[in-house]
Amino acid sequence: HLAEGTVGSIQTYLSVVEVTRIVRALAGMHAKWRNSVELANLKSVRTFEEVWDAGAMLFASGVYSGRRFYEKYGDRVHPEVVSFFDSDTHWGPIVRSGFSSNRTLCHYDVAAKNLSLPKDPTEPPVFFDWSLLVKGSIGVELGQVVAYSLRIEEHHRIPEVLDSYIESMRELGVVDLSRDILWEDVRYG
Repeated sequence: HLAEGTVGSIQTYLSVVEVTRIVRALAGMHAKWRNSVELANLKSVRTFEEVWDAGAMLFASGVYSGRRFYEKYGDRVHPEVVSFFDSDTHWGPIVRSGFSSNRTLCHYDVAAKNLSLPKDPTEPPVFFDWSLLVKGSIGVELGQVVAYSLRIEEHHRIPEVLDSYIESMRELGVVDLSRDILWEDVRYG
């Protein structure tokens, strides 16, 4: 698969067209697992909350870049973000309550470094590095795609990308996902 397309790097930014291809492909997985009994029965797959709590603990302890991050940017970090990572709960109640109850199966690390975009635009992207696979929120997945892959100059086109995602979900039979709920989930994500 990887020989047939362009593999990005952690620094790679993608065009709106490419990001749209990615979210349409993710819709295929998300629609299949969205709020399903099969999803609930996947006992070996972690939940997003478990992954986030573990990451927040490592971030706050300095095992990741927590301490260095505070030292460098502490005066510019929003207080809610600081308290979020400093709290005993780690998975902040404000953020937790912000997501809808929609859950699905998420790759959870969709960045340019973890996908191959075939040269043929009609072919779907190939995702790899599934080590962070979780049962989680659509909004986290799509929020990460935007944050990691879309040029900041193109962020005004995020609604266009989300519309493509909703269109794909509807084509796959998910008709009860509203744009407002999706936007809130992505915003929190």
